[in-house]
Amino acid sequence: MKVRDIITARQAEADFLPNRQPIFHYHSLYQQQAESIQADCLSLDANWLIEAHPALWEEMRTLDETLNLMESAGSTEQYHAALAQLAATVREAAKLYENERRATEIPQ
Repeated sequence: MKVRDIITARQAEADFLPNRQPIFHYHSLYQQQAESIQADCLSLDANWLIEAHPALWEEMRTLDETLNLMESAGSTEQYHAALAQLAATVREAAKLYENERRATEIPQ
């Protein structure tokens, strides 16, 4: 029996399991979102964010903790929304940092 045949047979068996829930891939979703905001994350100075915008920092921490809790609980319904909100918050922080950095630059 070929590996492909074994996999196909196992998938067919799984289709008959009662209350079968599709597997939700938290890690891959989080990784994709992290890749999309990687440049924003790398451009941020965490110390600046904590000191200049503590509420924004706390929002990011809270959203990340919420995502971890959702993963642990197997909650899928609001995971996408929370992940999108975290990415938007990181982008907002990066824009604030860039704007404030530009405002304090000495023109040459």
